[in-house]
Amino acid sequence: MLRAPWAALLVATALVALAGCTRAPSEAPAAPTPGSARAPGQIPFRTPADTFVFAINGEPETLDPGRLRGVPETFIAINLFEGLVEYPRGEGDMVPGVAERWTRSPDGRTYTFTLRKNARWSNGDPVVAEDFRWSWLRVLDRKAASPYADQLYVIAGAEAYFTGAQPDPATVGIRVVDPHTLVVELAYVAPWFLELAAFHTYRPVHRPTVEAFGDTWTRPEHMVSNGAFTLSAWVPNRHVELARSPTYWDSANVALAGAKVLPIQDSSTMTNLYEGGELDWSGAVDLPSIQLSALARWSGFRQDPYLATYFYRFNVTRPPLGDNRVRRALSLAVDREAIERVLEGGHRAATTFVPPMQGWTSGDGGLSFDPDQARKLLSEAGFPEGRGFPRLTLEYNTQQDHKQVAEMVQQMWQRHLGVSIELKNLEWKVYLQSQTQLTFDVSRSAWVADYHDPMTFLGLFKTGNGNNNTGWGDKEYDALLDRANREGEPSARHTLLREAESTLLLRGPVLPIYHYGHPMLLNPAVEGFEANLLDLHPLKYLRKRRTDGATP
Repeated sequence: MLRAPWAALLVATALVALAGCTRAPSEAPAAPTPGSARAPGQIPFRTPADTFVFAINGEPETLDPGRLRGVPETFIAINLFEGLVEYPRGEGDMVPGVAERWTRSPDGRTYTFTLRKNARWSNGDPVVAEDFRWSWLRVLDRKAASPYADQLYVIAGAEAYFTGAQPDPATVGIRVVDPHTLVVELAYVAPWFLELAAFHTYRPVHRPTVEAFGDTWTRPEHMVSNGAFTLSAWVPNRHVELARSPTYWDSANVALAGAKVLPIQDSSTMTNLYEGGELDWSGAVDLPSIQLSALARWSGFRQDPYLATYFYRFNVTRPPLGDNRVRRALSLAVDREAIERVLEGGHRAATTFVPPMQGWTSGDGGLSFDPDQARKLLSEAGFPEGRGFPRLTLEYNTQQDHKQVAEMVQQMWQRHLGVSIELKNLEWKVYLQSQTQLTFDVSRSAWVADYHDPMTFLGLFKTGNGNNNTGWGDKEYDALLDRANREGEPSARHTLLREAESTLLLRGPVLPIYHYGHPMLLNPAVEGFEANLLDLHPLKYLRKRRTDGATP
């Protein structure tokens, strides 16, 4: 997910995303209204000097790195578990994690990792090469239902093993040479592989613990992890607490004693907590757009780069959304520029799915606002002026801006197409389950880059991808992605990916709305927090200055 050496060409243009954080609403203290008379720099931060308090936008679905799929869970899991390599502080090349060094073969397809001998699980067991082999094969076991199993398809034999075409695990390109040497053979040259090796799905789990406790192994009383922090408490819908791990190989250089994570769905509650000094970072919670101008004057307000797209998914298994004319009509009837003006926050109206990247030319799907063409397509599909069109439901997870966007889209579809829809607000875990089970009609979604390449966005809608969640599949689209994966010449690969994006936009199940901006709130006393395009900030890099200028 971090920049690989080759990815210097893929520096994103200035994107910025909404974030915010707070304690659960039941815990929120009274606080001044955002934009009050308090001058910048006067926020009385009262969070512990050795603890980092941040927010996520809902109760975690799971903390199992092989099964999680959301940004809130990722913010926690990357601190509990460490991969072969780790994200750097800010942008840059991958840094050693459990592996103290690695080499790559001249053809770019074989990586040899040398694991450090002082890497330990939180129960004292050594972290060995077999832990990675077993954990990766677990992800590739269809019964594990990992939403990111396809991220391992870059490994030779992984896809055939997952589909059952080749049931022998020995055919997968993961080989344990000895306890501290792991060899990984790739199916094709993937310059971003080291970024994947840090991705949460590639992080190991403790086999004896998983086998002993099954689905409950992630509870604090059971969990054994190998990261810089351990899970010390998890009170559903109130907080998750992490503590510095004494067995972590680099524990001596971890400044924070712990972290407290608050699941918050209301942006105003988050800003109240921040202004009251009870929160260090807004995290995964959007700042309320209606208050953004006032928040920009607060101490700790910042805007960082971000690679992410806000969009709606269509469930093509639900009539009439299986008709591409209907999907295009709904997309062409959305005035993205109007939404951008209302939300502010650095967002950019999106008529493409892949966000702007230096060196990348997006595909053309012809998705500019065009209500006349939208009405024509809807009429051709059998619904002139919206007559006879079924009442669909648009689902979104609880958050103020999601509701605002949904209400604007609802009004646009009614005004331009005569189509009435129902809005449905869902708690985070229920929202994720609805997408997985395809029980929705239209669903609010967002995708944050997993690594620095357009494939991280386009691969999402390949047939069978665990995060596709639309029922859509297209053989031509799949073939373009497969060819791009095996194309070694950069310009030819770019052409294939651009054609794939055009195909996705012209007949796919997505309605892109905007490319994210990323305003956030961060306690100015926090050090080591540096901007990066994936918005991932391992806690082991952070420390907090005391009010007297000292550091804990």
